Amino acid sequence: MCSDGGTQSSKLRQLDPRLFNALLSEKVENTAVISRQLESIKHYLWHGNVDEALERLENLILDLDLISSSSSTLRKFKERIAEFDTYIRNNQEYIPNYGEYQALHHSLRLAIGRFPNR
Repeated sequence: MCSDGGTQSSKLRQLDPRLFNALLSEKVENTAVISRQLESIKHYLWHGNVDEALERLENLILDLDLISSSSSTLRKFKERIAEFDTYIRNNQEYIPNYGEYQALHHSLRLAIGRFPNR
């Protein structure tokens, strides 16, 4: 079992609370590492870098395959991650760069605020 002080585990818990709690209760190793990998994938997807996100997702799948556990919860988690990989691959051309969008939106709001109301 890996102790991470709770910060990394809370991020993984947001992905699927029931599944994460089950992984913790079964003492599946490396939950903090899995959590960091998921956060990294989320970051790359948020910024529209789908290729890097998919590469890291492949690495996560390989890492999950190395965990020696016959846990049905871990099996379900692996299935969900594989489904997520398929979803991203099938929809990658529609994934926007939200970081860029957010910056543009902020710039527009500032520009609009400079003009007096008529």
